[in-house]
Amino acid sequence: MHIHIIGICGTFMGSLALLARNLGMKVTGCDSNVYPPMSDQLKDVGIKIVEGYDHEQIKMKPDLWVIGNVATREFPIIELILNQKSPFISGPAFLKEFILKNKHVIAVAGTHGKTTTSALIAWILEYTGNNPGFLIGGVPNNFNLSAKLGEKNGIFVLEADEYDTAFFDKRSKFLHYTPKIAVLNNLEFDHADIFRDLKAVEDQFHYWMKIIPSKSQIIINKNDMNLTRLIERGVWSKTTFFNDSDNWFFKTNNNKTNNFGGMREKFYILNSKKEEVEFSTSLLGEHNKSNILAAVATVGCLGISIKVAAKAINTFVGIKKRLELKGEVNEIKVFDDFAHHPTAIKLTIQAVRKNFIENSKNHKNSTTGKILVAFEPRSNSMKMGAMKKDLAQAFSEADELFVFCKKVNWDLNSIFSRSNLNPKSFKNLNDLIESIVKISRRGDIILVMSNGSFGGIHKKILEKLKVNQK
Repeated sequence: MHIHIIGICGTFMGSLALLARNLGMKVTGCDSNVYPPMSDQLKDVGIKIVEGYDHEQIKMKPDLWVIGNVATREFPIIELILNQKSPFISGPAFLKEFILKNKHVIAVAGTHGKTTTSALIAWILEYTGNNPGFLIGGVPNNFNLSAKLGEKNGIFVLEADEYDTAFFDKRSKFLHYTPKIAVLNNLEFDHADIFRDLKAVEDQFHYWMKIIPSKSQIIINKNDMNLTRLIERGVWSKTTFFNDSDNWFFKTNNNKTNNFGGMREKFYILNSKKEEVEFSTSLLGEHNKSNILAAVATVGCLGISIKVAAKAINTFVGIKKRLELKGEVNEIKVFDDFAHHPTAIKLTIQAVRKNFIENSKNHKNSTTGKILVAFEPRSNSMKMGAMKKDLAQAFSEADELFVFCKKVNWDLNSIFSRSNLNPKSFKNLNDLIESIVKISRRGDIILVMSNGSFGGIHKKILEKLKVNQK
């Protein structure tokens, strides 16, 4: 069977391509925005990618067109598919039909932390010999893949996205999935190009709750007031709560270690039986402790003990683009992070300050530096300005902020008019790089935040730092 995927380089559709290829299908695809890590994964397995969405692709005559939510009726190839009555399907529907049948699905949902929590669950299951399948919206370094089929009729860990399915199906992707275990990390307003307000997002979650079987388990973050309101509307499945002192919760012991240049945090996880186990992780910040807690509670439903989960977490080495260290020059570290929502931005900067800036004050030979943030407001919500009122608070713990405003129409200065931070905006990427490198000093953290490739800025900053060092 030959499938051609429209929008193949998106994290979801690219992962779908890998799974289809592993099923033995012939896979080709097209996209207009081809960049790593997804483009590298597809190239490595020999999947041909066509640049753009022109009508010439109809000559490939696939058995099935798999259409991503990037596609619109304005795409020339879409018009030909419709006019020729060629068979087509959305990505989530393809996943349900061809991949998830007979699988024990664990679906992780929420505005933040889906990728990390999904990757953690998949790794704990792999560590314990379960050979899980998974589709994750990032590349976990333990697997170096965003998707794999796993054991036949076995467990499949799925990042369950609330974004819409396709131009012809505006439901959230997760409404196509019927999980054995669903994880609800949090719920906030996002995707302003799809949803008018928080209530509209909550409605999609509510519809999902309505179709999850009563025999399934839902793991819920009790700390999130929006999730509390959601479950008050109705839950028909078994529930387990985390961040709940009567069930699963964590305690911080403020113990940090610096092993081979990599920072680690230690904390304790307790369950309803009050079993208490210490965890050590390279994932930094309170939000990641919550992600780990969600993962441990989830695998606990499958009979995996806290002690075994702790051993697995100790060997988890992170995810690409999630506070990923890209390099270091003259004691200036350059990190890459996917955060693009104000809440995620704030939590990530807090984690960096606590673990790298404040922690360095406790070491005699360390140089205390500053946090220099390079930010690209690339998501549709950001470009529309839907999140702009929350940005001053989100970046409040940064020392310097450099914003790439090439596709932004809202006024940056007015947003920060009452803030101590004085952001610098740039239309030219090279100018931004020049400016951030010029003020960087030994001990500084350069934190790059974007949900895209950001023009390869990380490599360019590191190269510029090396030149300046000479």
